[in-house]
Amino acid sequence: MGSNIEKALSLGVSVMLLVLAFSVFFSGYTKLVAYINQGNKRLEEDNPVISRNQEIFREVKGSEVLHQVAHIKEHTMLQELGISYYNQTWASQETAVFINGVEASSVYMSGISPEDIYTVRYEFNPSGRVRAVYYDLAYGNVSED
Repeated sequence: MGSNIEKALSLGVSVMLLVLAFSVFFSGYTKLVAYINQGNKRLEEDNPVISRNQEIFREVKGSEVLHQVAHIKEHTMLQELGISYYNQTWASQETAVFINGVEASSVYMSGISPEDIYTVRYEFNPSGRVRAVYYDLAYGNVSED
């Protein structure tokens, strides 16, 4: 009879451990799903980023500045083509981009070396959207075009 009691006790403890394992798993799983849903909800919201002093500084390579200038020049060219051939205007670029104080659409790409390092300063409007981006040569080849 002692072996039957041992079997019943071990079976009872096994069932309790199994129930405990399932309850811990499902409570942790629901917390994980709630955490993921909260993160997704925050990502989907349209909250503008505003810093206290309205400026964020960062350094970028000249190759990134070249890419930005090429993109702006392409956008400007497509806009001019649309105006002249299709009598259609597209929305202008919302963010103004300046390289060493000169608007990016009028900068010569030959004056920007991919190895140069530029500091970046962002200007925000009151709603927190980027109004202007200023790339200033931090160190590298200084060439005036």
